Amino acid sequence: MFGKLMRSNLLTLAFAALIFGAAYSVFAARYLKSAAEEDMTRAALLASSVISRNLEGAALTSRLLAQNYEIRSGLPAGDKDRISAEIEKELKNIEADFITVAGADGVSTIRASRRPLPPEFETSALSEPLFLSPAFHRASTSGEPAVGIEPVFPGGLGIVAIAPTKGEDGEIIGFVRIGFHLDDRFVETVREMTQADLAIERRGEIIASTARASGQEPLLASALSKSYLIHSSEMPSEGTEPARLLALYPKNRIARALKQGLAAIAAIAAVALAVSAFASARLSRRIVSPISDLIYGAERIQAGDFGRRLDASGPDELRELATAFNRMAEALTQRDAEIKINQDQLVESGKLAAVGELAAGVAHEIGNPLAAILGYVQLINTAPPEKISHYLERIAQEAGFIDQTIRDLLEFSRPAAAEDQVFAADDAVDEALRMLSFHKMMKHIEVKRTRPQKSPLIKGGKKEITQAVMNIALNAAQAMKGHGTLDVTTGSEGATAFIKIRDTGPGVKPENIKRIFDPFFTTRGDGVGLGLSITYKIIERHNGSIQVLSPPGSGAEFAILLPLAAQA
Repeated sequence: MFGKLMRSNLLTLAFAALIFGAAYSVFAARYLKSAAEEDMTRAALLASSVISRNLEGAALTSRLLAQNYEIRSGLPAGDKDRISAEIEKELKNIEADFITVAGADGVSTIRASRRPLPPEFETSALSEPLFLSPAFHRASTSGEPAVGIEPVFPGGLGIVAIAPTKGEDGEIIGFVRIGFHLDDRFVETVREMTQADLAIERRGEIIASTARASGQEPLLASALSKSYLIHSSEMPSEGTEPARLLALYPKNRIARALKQGLAAIAAIAAVALAVSAFASARLSRRIVSPISDLIYGAERIQAGDFGRRLDASGPDELRELATAFNRMAEALTQRDAEIKINQDQLVESGKLAAVGELAAGVAHEIGNPLAAILGYVQLINTAPPEKISHYLERIAQEAGFIDQTIRDLLEFSRPAAAEDQVFAADDAVDEALRMLSFHKMMKHIEVKRTRPQKSPLIKGGKKEITQAVMNIALNAAQAMKGHGTLDVTTGSEGATAFIKIRDTGPGVKPENIKRIFDPFFTTRGDGVGLGLSITYKIIERHNGSIQVLSPPGSGAEFAILLPLAAQA
């Protein structure tokens, strides 16, 4: 029982752990993805804020530079050295990555950059066509600074601001452009503020990404989606294919968090299993063990051991249960004693009933010898002396027969011995048949007796077994209505002795076989139905059984099966 309880607890906990782990995986994954989406949204907003701030700063700085005296003076005169020196100086004081000065036609003539260009791009950079820039067109049209995110030379995107430079007459004499490269350095700077990976994508290609810091070199946006969750937002860039800002969240971070959570659940489950095993052991000592004792006690009582008692200790409920069990066992003991007394009285009553059945036959048996004795007495009065001794001898023989008959009847009617004894089964059978020979129903019945070479020994009450055989044999004689054959066979098979009594009567109906040993069940109008019931109780007390075979039209056979007595 303890093993079942332990297995039940462990299986329940294991199942609960699996369910909880599965639920945790589902809900934690949703929560982590939701949290990751919030982080990415926040990072994207912060990155957009940085870009907007840079756009505003670039617009203001470009306006101030467009009004710079040195630049305004150098443009009409074509003094490139003067302008170059000025923008180099200004570049050191502002946060921009580059400054470009172009003429009124929008062709770049002077450029200053924090990062030097490769030699092959130096010449091309000095003739960069600013007039292709959407911001240039807005600035030249409105006469005010214009900003935007545009392609910048020699490649990539940048945050740019272009402001027109006007002469004394208010006419545009040139343009000043400042800008910030949207490259790896820019997204790394934003990452330091947002603590989130970022990337910039245009036309499906990644032009800047903090993911490269981890050793990856993604070139396409699709490559990032394998390792990152992506939150995409459109940047305010110019052109038919605007750039997009990608906030990234590593998928392995979610997997790692889930794995750590599952490891914690496994640890908690292991502790719970250990605690459950310990609690089950304590529960076994306090509850399961008393319940097992109760089950064993019930089984012993079922087997007839009414002396079994339980220890009335432990928790209140178990103590009350044990007390109730002990009261029940005590009541069963008393009732069993009463039943045994009643059974003994019933057996004795049955024995007296059998004596009554035999009384008429005994009277008839005694009548014949008495008549013979009276006749010999009359002969003695007239017989010569030499005949008297012969008549006296015959009188003694007849009187001896009468005496033995009465003694047998008296011996059978006496109470049975209190203790069981070992006796031969054939002795009890022969005694029963001898007693039945006095009964009137046996006068015309042929008794066939079959016995083994060595009679089987059984232990019990010899008179009780004799009575059982008499009851069955007399019941068979009554079924045959005093005419027929009675086969009585004794023997043994294995550890069982048998007494088989077969008649040639009408047999027992199938529906009556199950009820034939019930008290007061009879198919005869003049019977009371106790003979076979008493027989069944006698055989049951001897740990035996009775089998009834009654094929249609072939009479009935009663087989008494008893355990052989143990050999000394």
